Amino acid sequence: MGSQKASVAFISTDRPLQASFREVLAEVAPEAGAPMEVLTPLGEMTPEELLRLDYAEVSIVFVDLGSDSAKALELTRILIGRQADRPVVLVGPTSDPELLLAGLRAGASEFIGRPLDVATIRESLSRLSPRAPKGSGRPARDARLFAVLSGKGGTGVTTVATNLAVTLAKTTQRKTLLLDFDELGTAGLLLGLWPRYTFQDLVKNFHRMDDELLESMVEHHETGVDLLASPLDSSEAVAISRENTVRVIESVKGSYDYVVMDLGRSLAPWIDAALAESTDVLVISTAEVTSIRNAKRMLERVERSFKGMKSGIRVVVNQFTSGATNVRLDELKGTLGYPVFRTLPRDDESALLAADTGKPLVLDTGSKYGKDLYALGTELAGDAVLNGTRPSGFKGRLSSLVRRKKGAQTPSEGSPRSSK
Repeated sequence: MGSQKASVAFISTDRPLQASFREVLAEVAPEAGAPMEVLTPLGEMTPEELLRLDYAEVSIVFVDLGSDSAKALELTRILIGRQADRPVVLVGPTSDPELLLAGLRAGASEFIGRPLDVATIRESLSRLSPRAPKGSGRPARDARLFAVLSGKGGTGVTTVATNLAVTLAKTTQRKTLLLDFDELGTAGLLLGLWPRYTFQDLVKNFHRMDDELLESMVEHHETGVDLLASPLDSSEAVAISRENTVRVIESVKGSYDYVVMDLGRSLAPWIDAALAESTDVLVISTAEVTSIRNAKRMLERVERSFKGMKSGIRVVVNQFTSGATNVRLDELKGTLGYPVFRTLPRDDESALLAADTGKPLVLDTGSKYGKDLYALGTELAGDAVLNGTRPSGFKGRLSSLVRRKKGAQTPSEGSPRSSK
């Protein structure tokens, strides 16, 4: 059977169930041929048997939960890990919501109950057989993808990314996604959300991705921002590949106008893939010497991977207190090779309160930190900002003039010029 070719495989030690599946498959999809039948107990499958499924070019795998659902779920994770675009269908009880959720997290596409019936198998094969992705005929959005990252921890990357996403959503009324690639995954905390799914779940379900599935995996915030969270298990985030990074971004950017990616301070190779997909990059630093040194190293990495214009790379100095450091902002351009696009003040009290309450800083009208974050977001949004949502007063008028000045890089209040 080593050279057998089959479009469908059925893994179960239950011979009567295998025979039942064979009969149903012959009735609903005779063109599929005989299924590959694997009778090895779930916990005893060898690498050679897994390779057999690959060599047979099986496009859909049915796995019987049998008496050991834990082993069936582990096998599902292994199968999805080997071929993410090959659907796995679990066969067993469909009335246990915890088991259904565990199956989805493992990467299963569907559950079907026992006994097997013709209509259910026909519908399952119809949905999961290789085909063009649902919704692929819709016009893609021309999304702006912001990569927010740092060369050092503790610089406030997640704070900036989260508040940037909220500002873009509120001031433009356009679809905005916050994509949390940070392995520590605290963006949900700053929004007061407890995500049910993560981008790892999206990776496991690429083979059936469409607008409806994506909609079900994101968390919706009251400001209009959608969140696709980082895995709760940090070891899963570390294991993400370049290929899957690109596939996640490709899956979401056709559905949103803005995608803000929190890349944290990771040095993993997949960061380069995210940078290559970006249209804008914000490198966050503080005025502390080691942070500046690491920011310079990160900027060098960004330059190697980023495919946009150099003007799309911007340096933001966070937690800045004028006169509290020997580092002069006007000297940073010579050190980093980039002017400081904007400074943000140090305000630990407001930042901690925002984290504790799950209320983004830009919604706090009494916080200068929040106001400056809001001004940063509106400046990046540019002409997409709707009337009545710009910062008011002198700051708003000056920001508008700066945006209209062709090629201008010098920001309004909060910039190095006004901070000295």
